[in-house]
Amino acid sequence: MNHPDILLTGTESVGREVLLALLRRTPSRVALLMPDRTLRPALPRAAALFDRLELGNDERERVDVLGGDVRLPHLGLPADLRGQLTDTLETIVHTAAATADAPGGSSAADPSGTANALLLAERCFMSGRLQRFVHVSGATEDRMVRAAMNAGLPVTIIGPGINTMDSVVNAVVRAVEDAARCA
Repeated sequence: MNHPDILLTGTESVGREVLLALLRRTPSRVALLMPDRTLRPALPRAAALFDRLELGNDERERVDVLGGDVRLPHLGLPADLRGQLTDTLETIVHTAAATADAPGGSSAADPSGTANALLLAERCFMSGRLQRFVHVSGATEDRMVRAAMNAGLPVTIIGPGINTMDSVVNAVVRAVEDAARCA
């Protein structure tokens, strides 16, 4: 792993579009959390995703694929990898709660993924590195994320009221760029 600036959770439609925008519109290095599946592990799935997105070699080189799962404790990542992320991440973009049906996300998403992503965000923030946790959600109010924000975690919620994919992606990129200016 090569010291990523951003962790992106979620590779469904919103996550794919956000990944593409981050690679094409920012100089950031992205760690992409992708679940390992029994029949198809994360790396081959990521290679197929990169082909579908028509990523160039320079874009592919800026992505570190992490075999993990937001629904698992510690995102399913080993302790040494979590430690490396804690030392390098400036931004976490959590799109795993967003679905293909609604560009802004779905309130029916599994809340454990958001809780696990917030736990890593808190650890990164306490280390003095994290500048922003960007949560893409369609829920009218996500209590966990708002509670973290009220406790001092730098959070941007992108969700209700944003109804087009372009608007969601543009809002995420703006939040990432704003976090980079704060660093």
